[in-house]
Amino acid sequence: MTKSQRVLIVDEDYPEQLAKEVSSSEGCVAYFRGIPMMLRGLASLEKWTLPHVHTETWEEQDTNS
Repeated sequence: MTKSQRVLIVDEDYPEQLAKEVSSSEGCVAYFRGIPMMLRGLASLEKWTLPHVHTETWEEQDTNS
């Protein structure tokens, strides 16, 4: 089963209240101030501009079988 979650990534000086509002309206589970180290390579490759909504996907074994 494929699962996913969305996170908002904003500049470090982005207003906190606005980050909360945007992340909620975009269906994000969280927001980060600045690009996390583990995503910097991808951000550079894809030439992200901030704010950016990043979708993480992964496969999880279906336990209902």
